[in-house]
Amino acid sequence: MERRFCEGRYSLWLRWIMVLAVTLVAFKVPNFTDFLSLVGSSVCIVLGIVLPAMFHLIVFKKELSWHGLAFDAALVLMGAVLAVHGTYSSMLEIFGVKA
Repeated sequence: MERRFCEGRYSLWLRWIMVLAVTLVAFKVPNFTDFLSLVGSSVCIVLGIVLPAMFHLIVFKKELSWHGLAFDAALVLMGAVLAVHGTYSSMLEIFGVKA
């Protein structure tokens, strides 16, 4: 937004407008917290746990001991399981299914 409207310079007023706009969306959209939990459980777990461990495993696989390989593989597996479980439970919450 700053690149488009402020020639790439820092703009405090534009940032305030964006924060207020996002806050308004969060207040006005019904069940926004359910959508937020869906994004957090699927995308954020993959970005925060699975991908860094997978990239570390790919880049350093020849230099890692079996402990390091097992730790990276465990992080990838644990992150994938948590992402699937979180996405499933968020979808149940969104569609109102009682488990």
